[in-house]
Amino acid sequence: NDSLYFSFKTQSKTDFGKLTLKLLLSKKQNYIIQLINDKEEVIKEQFASLSLSSSNSVTIDMSDITPGTYLAKIIYDDNKNQKWDSGNLILKQQPERVIIHPKQMKILSDWEIEEELEEK
Repeated sequence: NDSLYFSFKTQSKTDFGKLTLKLLLSKKQNYIIQLINDKEEVIKEQFASLSLSSSNSVTIDMSDITPGTYLAKIIYDDNKNQKWDSGNLILKQQPERVIIHPKQMKILSDWEIEEELEEK
């Protein structure tokens, strides 16, 4: 048998950034908040729920993000299943509403970024 030698190095905590999103939303319901890159790939995803007694703002913390430029995608989770539904033609159901916020967020290594986004 031949031996195999493989060397690798893990990244340190300082190689990643942290993002704190404060979202001001208009409706009291469930949301899916995604952080997407320029190729529209989902990098991070979190769920938020606004109850009737809560305020219209929610704070989301996303850590261990690879440095780069990202956008926030907000999905109205009407049926509370924690995934985007494309609708149903037979049942005449519309797809769940999606907003991609136009403000780009630049994440840097070993930085904590705070952004406030308002639903439009």
